[in-house]
Amino acid sequence: MKEMDESKITPEDFLRGCETPLNEPIILKVAGANSKQDTVARLSLAIMLSLQEHGVAILRCIGPPSIANKDKAFIKAREMLQSWTIGYDLAMTCCYKKVDIDGNILTAEEARVFAIPSSLIK
Repeated sequence: MKEMDESKITPEDFLRGCETPLNEPIILKVAGANSKQDTVARLSLAIMLSLQEHGVAILRCIGPPSIANKDKAFIKAREMLQSWTIGYDLAMTCCYKKVDIDGNILTAEEARVFAIPSSLIK
C-alpha cells in the first residue's frame, strides 16, 4: 500500500480536487474486526487523498466492525478538513449493494464521501 502523508495535502490542492474530479476513484475496502490498530487513521488519509484527486471517496464495508471503522474514519477525515479549510465540510451517503466475494453473494454497505459548503449543513 502506498504510504500516505497528510502534510503533503494543502487546502488549495484539496479544494481543486473537489471542484474538478478527474475520474472514478477506486473503491476503498474497509477492514473489520481483524484489522490493524492504525486502520482508521490510514483510512481517513485515504478518504482525503481520494477527495483531493477525484472529488469523492467510495468506501465498501461488509459487517458491523468495518462499518464502525468507516464511521470513525469519516469523523477523523472531517476533523482534518475542518482544520485545513474554512467553509467546507464532509457529507456521506450510504446504500446497500450486492457483491460477489469468492463466489458468495453478500450485502455490503457502500458509502460516498464528498465535500460540500458548510453553509448547507445546519
